Amino acid sequence: MKSKFSELAKGYKRQISNSFFLVDGEHIKEVVDGVNEVAQSEPFCVTRKIDGTMQVLLYRDGEAVAVSTSGAELRGLPCLDEFAALVERAGLKSATAVGELYAVLSDTGRERVFDVARAVADESLHGKLKLAIFDIIDLDEETVGSSYREKIKEIGRLF
Repeated sequence: MKSKFSELAKGYKRQISNSFFLVDGEHIKEVVDGVNEVAQSEPFCVTRKIDGTMQVLLYRDGEAVAVSTSGAELRGLPCLDEFAALVERAGLKSATAVGELYAVLSDTGRERVFDVARAVADESLHGKLKLAIFDIIDLDEETVGSSYREKIKEIGRLF
């Protein structure tokens, strides 16, 4: 799976990065209320920023794999097993989604990107790794919805 899907991950990251914009805490109400020029340009979705690593999530042939933009593949993690179980429960044969792999290892309850590498390297911490799915590329090789609103509904239904 490596070369084809690592290119998919790199391309997705380039494409999606161009559509994100940061809104600081002082201005979030203006943006949500539509009084800020950013909010008036086109429809948008407000999400919480999770500090982890972006992964393309693949379910093929009964196995779930996470592929990073560097091409590194992760397998056998409890969060990937959960992803596979949810895809199977939906009766799907294949799925390609995108999510943030994160870990909460501190008492603050806040995730930190460096905790992901630590948790991946330490098998005793694998259960602390979680996935926050934020996009679906395809289900059974069919594109999901034409709008992000439709994709969010599908994510809520499946995951």
